[in-house]
Amino acid sequence: MKDNIDPCVKCSICNLYCPVALETDLFPGAKTSGPDAQRFKFSNGVIPEEFSRYCIGCGNCVINCPAGINTPLLNILSKAKYREKHPLSLGERLLENVIFLPSYIDIFSNLINKITNSSFVKKIIFPFLGLSSKRELPYFAKRSFSHLIKAKKLKKGGKKVVYFYGCYTEAHEPEVGEAVVYVLNKNGYDPVFPSWVCCGAPFIGAGNIEKGEKLAKKNIKSLSKMDSLDIIFSSTTCYHTIRDSYKELYEIDGIDDVAKRCKDIFQFLVELNDNGKLNKDFGKIKKRYFYHTPCHLKLLGIGTPALEILKLIPSIEIIKGDALCCGLGGLFGYKDYGYDISVKIGEELAKEIEDSNVDGVISDCEGCRIQVHHLTKKPVYHPITILMEAYKLGDHLSKEI
Repeated sequence: MKDNIDPCVKCSICNLYCPVALETDLFPGAKTSGPDAQRFKFSNGVIPEEFSRYCIGCGNCVINCPAGINTPLLNILSKAKYREKHPLSLGERLLENVIFLPSYIDIFSNLINKITNSSFVKKIIFPFLGLSSKRELPYFAKRSFSHLIKAKKLKKGGKKVVYFYGCYTEAHEPEVGEAVVYVLNKNGYDPVFPSWVCCGAPFIGAGNIEKGEKLAKKNIKSLSKMDSLDIIFSSTTCYHTIRDSYKELYEIDGIDDVAKRCKDIFQFLVELNDNGKLNKDFGKIKKRYFYHTPCHLKLLGIGTPALEILKLIPSIEIIKGDALCCGLGGLFGYKDYGYDISVKIGEELAKEIEDSNVDGVISDCEGCRIQVHHLTKKPVYHPITILMEAYKLGDHLSKEI
């Protein structure tokens, strides 16, 4: 559970790619908070909390480190050590749990939305809890994905794949899950839904690795029973957590086998296309989109498979952005000490989008979509919903013919 810091040669390249260190002096940077702090800890036993609290876990330091030092992992372990004597605040515990409430919350979604985003709660309660009153909490959908999908007549008889849809699709963006199911069906696959719990990313990121381990064990146990099927993700964060973070932090039977079977939905579709098996009955989409690459997608090291597939759609125009990071950093952008830094990091991305004159923005990560909409107010989409639109337009055209 400890990353090897010996290969660090103190070149400081990591600091040049740390979005937080580039915007504020409050964070000493990846080298100081990671390898240097670990060496300090081994001799003195303590790491200042601010060394790790400002790490947003984007992983840009890891991606660009010539030695591959996993600084976000070091910071997670530092947070865990700090949490032994300094428990999470009430606001942090609220963020961990409220945003990722289980599926039955759709019964009370309207009430929850009104309460959590009311002016009284944001101006009075949020500051008391250590949360920023400038940030709105994600709205809960009227119906959760699991409830919606039960009411639909799904196609049967195709090949099986597992779909791990995760908390955000379940409670906030069920349309993403519906699009995944639709696209898989169009390509001859029937998704199987595992018994699952939150992947644990919000808990692990806060240093609550014990809670993360409990969740990891449940997910690995469930996914290990799924007959060696490919495990499809529409969330880059869930994918990264289950494929990589679990192995870095925990020793759980079956973890390696599960990790090998994990795939992003577009990674899966690219494989179909490479083998000449992708359904390409797309209708034209005469729109111009901006695409932002999520940090966790870069960490996965699989390229930008969504772009490869979306560019097959006739008439579509997609501009790929260059911004390093959206800045949200999971729960970081919701905290009182993190919000302004989060927005400052996101300004480059927001400017790119505003200057691109697009109809909408596309990103694979729910956190990025939250941040982009917050900063630009432009419509933001998961790429799978764009692909579903193309398929439906194709269906419409074929029926007319």
